[in-house]
Formats: sequence, structure tokens, C-alpha cells
Amino acid sequence: MWLFTFLTWPFFWTPWMETVDTGLWQASDGLYARYEFGLLTWTSLALGLLAVPVAGITGWFVYRLATMQAAKLGSRQPDGAATSA
Repeated sequence: MWLFTFLTWPFFWTPWMETVDTGLWQASDGLYARYEFGLLTWTSLALGLLAVPVAGITGWFVYRLATMQAAKLGSRQPDGAATSA
């Protein structure tokens, strides 16, 4: 998960609206704005949407690791040592 975050952080700061090609399209009933999303736009948007779940999963993973480490350290107390409830 940290590798995903490390490799994709530049996309988070990419101004993705600047990567959208805009133009005007003439139709029989008027003039319309046209937006074309390129590969960089879709990539930046997808990685931005994945950032929140990845952060949540990473936090949960670190919490689980800390819990397992605390349990492991708690089980290695010397004989006669008081244990907390």
C-alpha cells in the first residue's frame, strides 16, 4: 500500500482539469461545449478516487500491526511479572 501511495502521489497534485480538451461543437439546434478526457485525466481522477480507500486500509493495517506487536510483547513477560487486564 505504501508503494502504491509513493508511486501515485504526483497524480494527486496534477491539475486534472487542465488536461481536459475543450472546444465547441456545432449541432443543428445550437452550439455546445465539448469536453474530451484524455488518458492523463482519467488516470489522475481514478488515482485520486483511490487515495481515500487506500489511506483507510493503510490506517487499519497499521492498527492491526500495532495490536499484534502489543500482544506479542505482552506474552513475553518474565516469570512472576504482573500482567495488565
